[in-house]
Amino acid sequence: MKSLIIALAFFTVFNLATCQYSNFPVASNRDSRYLQYLRERSQIERLRHEFETLCPGKDDELDDALYELKKCSDQIDENTETACSTIKNHFSRCSKPLVSLLESCVPEESKGVPELIFGSVQSAFKYLCKTDGEHILELVNRCVYKTNYRTMRCERRLRTKLQEYKKKSPTKADICEFAHSMKPCFKEHLDDSCGNAITKESFMGMFDAMVAPCSIVSKNQLDTNHINEVEVL
Repeated sequence: MKSLIIALAFFTVFNLATCQYSNFPVASNRDSRYLQYLRERSQIERLRHEFETLCPGKDDELDDALYELKKCSDQIDENTETACSTIKNHFSRCSKPLVSLLESCVPEESKGVPELIFGSVQSAFKYLCKTDGEHILELVNRCVYKTNYRTMRCERRLRTKLQEYKKKSPTKADICEFAHSMKPCFKEHLDDSCGNAITKESFMGMFDAMVAPCSIVSKNQLDTNHINEVEVL
């Protein structure tokens, strides 16, 4: 359970790792503690490697942030917490040092973006924790991977926008406006690819949960960005 916070922090920033702590075989208590140690160490090292590419020259600050993350996760009582309560009660607090470090690395116009991204992932996990099992299971329905014209259109828009972000760092309003503009595209894709209503509800619920933190972005910022949002056909 303690490694969940570390793994989720890694997933939040890079979308590379998932919480696989439950996949390890059950062994003796001693072996389990050793495996736990190896998992946490592996996650920390992967986190360190990726952060060094984002925040070059900040090794000392990174060491401090990782130490605080590990110390915070170690204080979680595994006897009283569930996976959901861990996310709800500790994720924001434990990941704060990493968010602060990222904030110091991004350009001025992108201040607040790291916090927005972390909030988005936390919101998605809260959605999973409050929804029913049937909707959760539908999130692995492979119908969402079907390719059609609308899928390619959505992907083209996404690739184009990411290329723009590489040239010019986005603001929170940039990200939120683009996310909102993608919702109809994603919905049309689901309507064409997934026939079951529960499946579509599951994916749209997850989408809405991930963009929920955008409610903190002012309406004036979004309205201004909407004027400049051009759809790629």
